[in-house]
Amino acid sequence: MKKEQVLRCQFSVWYPLFKRFTIRSVILPLPQNVKDYLLDDGTLVVSGREDSSASSQTAINNNEDETEWSDDENTTTLTAPEFPEFASKVQEAIDSLGGSIFPKLNWSAPRENSYDKRN
Repeated sequence: MKKEQVLRCQFSVWYPLFKRFTIRSVILPLPQNVKDYLLDDGTLVVSGREDSSASSQTAINNNEDETEWSDDENTTTLTAPEFPEFASKVQEAIDSLGGSIFPKLNWSAPRENSYDKRN
């Protein structure tokens, strides 16, 4: 297969051609700063959901009695970067699709997602 043939299989290429035959979708290109972060060789740090769900509340309750400790006094706490413009576009897309989504990446889709359930 040639590179151009493979590239034609991308979701963003075939969806506009077949959108009346498939589920409603919104295509959001990744901004360069998000790509740079994902492609960085460092540790990938992601933040949790802002709203609490039953499963995350259970996890918090189970960890209340645990104490955080470290053998290293110079431990650095990693914080997730923020991409407010992109996060806003993602939220707008979710809202435009009725609040429930199925994330479709270019070539695959994640098997489990808790962040996409807004109920």
